[in-house]
Amino acid sequence: GPRESDGMSRLRWFIVSSAVRGQGVGMRLITTVVQQAKEQRYRGIYLTTFEGLDAAAALYEKMGFVVSSERETDQWSGGVSEQRFTLSFD
Repeated sequence: GPRESDGMSRLRWFIVSSAVRGQGVGMRLITTVVQQAKEQRYRGIYLTTFEGLDAAAALYEKMGFVVSSERETDQWSGGVSEQRFTLSFD
């Protein structure tokens, strides 16, 4: 994503097809994203997701992302707990 004013990049719509889940595709993709962000000299990356997407959260955490904020939201008409994951390169 575009460089934010704080030097962070935003990762949007990180979705892996169910046809290839469990084959390492997500890990290869997220590794590439992190490498590219470092090459572009971002301070880090953040993304937002929903609580309960455990496989995705495990992937993010394996890469070093941490939950930096949580909030209840009704953005998608159903009331979910939105989580922000952040990976800082500092």
